Amino acid sequence: MSELLEGLGERMRKARLAAGLSQTQVGTPHFTRAYVSAIELGKVRPSMKSLEFLAARLGKPTSFFVADEADERRRKEREARLARVAQLVAEGRSLEAIDDLESLRSD
Repeated sequence: MSELLEGLGERMRKARLAAGLSQTQVGTPHFTRAYVSAIELGKVRPSMKSLEFLAARLGKPTSFFVADEADERRRKEREARLARVAQLVAEGRSLEAIDDLESLRSD
């Protein structure tokens, strides 16, 4: 469980820094700077409701913080492959698009 909490904390810290917010700014008005810090350090597990609030403050979906990195990477790869399929269809290359969709189904 501590690896999951550390991963959540790391993603929260990166999102907070990317947004240019302090720990106090992210938590206000519901959470203290110390609580946000504890989440980022992987010392506490926020409730889903707390995580939803913090995710909204950071402009991220809640899933961004709870999905592991491997799942996130696979999701992005799948989205890129689907975009390629759409491009192939737009170019009239339907057979190639079908082949790509078949390979997606087998993954």
